[in-house]
Amino acid sequence: MKIFFLLLVICVSPVAVAETPNEDQPIQSTPRAMLAMGWMFLQGDRVEHDRAQAEYWFRESAETGYAPAQIALASLLYADAQGGLNPEGVFEARDLLLEAAPAQPPIAAYFLARIYSEGIGIEVDPSLAAQWANIAAAGQDPAAIMLWQRLEAQLVPEERDAARQRAVDWLQGLEE
Repeated sequence: MKIFFLLLVICVSPVAVAETPNEDQPIQSTPRAMLAMGWMFLQGDRVEHDRAQAEYWFRESAETGYAPAQIALASLLYADAQGGLNPEGVFEARDLLLEAAPAQPPIAAYFLARIYSEGIGIEVDPSLAAQWANIAAAGQDPAAIMLWQRLEAQLVPEERDAARQRAVDWLQGLEE
């Protein structure tokens, strides 16, 4: 029975099915597999919950430039900043999100909007927060749309229009 369970874990593990590497690359070194390892440790999924191991695997994957891992690591660092565990982590989180934004605009933009609107460890910038919220809302996520509406309501018309224009310009830059 123990052998069957071990085989089941290996066969259905996100690490095992994350992606097929080429024959020169072990599966543990693929960005998706490393990200999956991070999520397993963070959630305690088939392994003991270990936040440090989760950060390690998120970071390993993020360093390859894999946008989903950059966002996962950024969210972990930002949560630490929110909880007062590592307020300086917000700067690394912001930089990771800015790097990931072209590949994952709605998700990265949502977190950037929160960073600039909440001002935890970083100066509040309502106009920049509205710009990123506008980009996030373009992905049609209900939470992003609510954030965008709330942030834009706080701006005077000139600031709102400028934030919208910067969002449009940024999105158009992705198409070029």
